[in-house]
Amino acid sequence: MAFQKSLTTAALVTVALGSFMAQPAFAAPLTPDAPAAETQSTARANTTVPNATIPPGENGIQTVNIPGLQQGKLKIVAPAGTSIVSVNKSKCVIAPDGLTAECGSNLDSWGGFVKLTLKVDASVAVGTVLTGGSVTVESFGTPVVGFDYSVSVINPVGTSFPAADATISTAKPVFAGTGEPGAAIRIFGTSRTVATATVQDNGVWEAPSTIDLAGGYKLNVEQTGGDGESTTVEAVAFTVKQAVDNELAMTSPKSGDAVTTKRVTFTGTGTAGAKIAVMGTTRGVAYTTVNGDGTWSATANFDLANGGYKLNVIQNQGGADAKSIPLNFTVNAK
Repeated sequence: MAFQKSLTTAALVTVALGSFMAQPAFAAPLTPDAPAAETQSTARANTTVPNATIPPGENGIQTVNIPGLQQGKLKIVAPAGTSIVSVNKSKCVIAPDGLTAECGSNLDSWGGFVKLTLKVDASVAVGTVLTGGSVTVESFGTPVVGFDYSVSVINPVGTSFPAADATISTAKPVFAGTGEPGAAIRIFGTSRTVATATVQDNGVWEAPSTIDLAGGYKLNVEQTGGDGESTTVEAVAFTVKQAVDNELAMTSPKSGDAVTTKRVTFTGTGTAGAKIAVMGTTRGVAYTTVNGDGTWSATANFDLANGGYKLNVIQNQGGADAKSIPLNFTVNAK
């Protein structure tokens, strides 16, 4: 009875900014593997807790560092507008509504990093600071050490290029998107990082690929907030199919051929994306653009009368030198 009475008269030391501690009038009961000297020397430490940064409707990490070994129950309260998804400590029971969690008994000891996975309600506006979170160790109802924390609600990461399931032709694409100003962006696959960037003050980012890509990909776009821990990830799937650079050539008709239709369709190969013009001496006969696979097809804009023709097929790639090949054939239509 004397022991219980002394506990109820223990003095409390209350809150400093971001954390609070309470020191009993004498050391609380210890487990066999927790020496009294260590507990007494570390229980006086204060820890400043940085806020987690989490987008609406997503999960993030809040970390609290409990100094030394503190004996008692570990109690966790989620900030308003959030819920507890998981705790990295054993013996923790999360309430069905996710608003609180309680771990262990008065005879358990706690120390080191407590990592809470929190989910922000989807309805919370970006820029809101959610307060009311706490992590406390209590011994028989008396606070031994505790921390207050909040959650800053930030913009989620988004990808604008490449678009979902798009096919692109650049081996080293410049990824682009939106996010929280100042956040770090990392684009990575299963084995290595492809690109990195920092979100600019206007909320946009660009990240050039550091490696050549070819084929189909599903990469992760990760945003890490200012706390260095809270991350959000978006997946982007796309295909890189590099442009085919074929020599300009005719498939049909070829020089010397005779065709039996007046509305001739010209086909050939060239550099993907280049412009093709089938030209006569006074006007253009047909126009098209080379396909991604390096082939092209262009039907004449008008009927060709029977007889022989000497045309030029010209490929133009904008800034590059134009290429030209002659095409001589005969139309013999009935």
